[in-house]
Amino acid sequence: MVYYIKEANYGKIKSSLSILFYMREYSLVEDINSEDFDRAMVIYRSSFPENERLPEVKLAEKITNQEFKLLVSYEESKVSFMAILCPLKEINFSLLGYIAVAENLRGKGIGEDFLKYLGKELKEKDEFLLLEVENPEVGDNREIKQRRINFYQRLGGQILDKVRFLLPNLWNEIPPEMVLMIYPSYHQNYVKGELIKNLINRVYEQFYEEYNHPNIKLLCQNIPDIVNLI
Repeated sequence: MVYYIKEANYGKIKSSLSILFYMREYSLVEDINSEDFDRAMVIYRSSFPENERLPEVKLAEKITNQEFKLLVSYEESKVSFMAILCPLKEINFSLLGYIAVAENLRGKGIGEDFLKYLGKELKEKDEFLLLEVENPEVGDNREIKQRRINFYQRLGGQILDKVRFLLPNLWNEIPPEMVLMIYPSYHQNYVKGELIKNLINRVYEQFYEEYNHPNIKLLCQNIPDIVNLI
């Protein structure tokens, strides 16, 4: 939750270009009135529960303003995969907001190919993704949640050990408890606590537009000086 990252660091990919990644073509979608955008939103709605989804009107606004990057790939000329990325300001991280594959094409390695390509590109640029993944120790569907964690770890993702993260209340429901992960593998087996606090602040402000949200203080207050990666 690869593609086009930051224009400052990944200027090779422009809006008019498509790139062949692992024999799949990925395109940056900027026109929210396009068929590609509409099909990406169908995948979006079918892949994430309502309490984890930003309103589509907000996604459209941020894509138009180039605050978010929407990448899609195709199968038989139809959008089969979508990912939304939010580059975080003044820091070498981007939030992988969402990544999803069309229901009838899941299990074919489409998302894995995307992440493998991105991991290589990110390492070359000393860039990283921050991932929000549902906590398998909380709530229902724990086996499914654990499989998602395992998926990212198998590709080189690392969990920020004992760092709690909550989504803001997006739809007047109980916000999901999440695990934060870094992808690809970091320089060392730990991260400074100040970096994690910075990331949490920027995610709340840039991605969710929640400034001074009480969760920020709650989540940051117990982060130690050094956070281990597992």
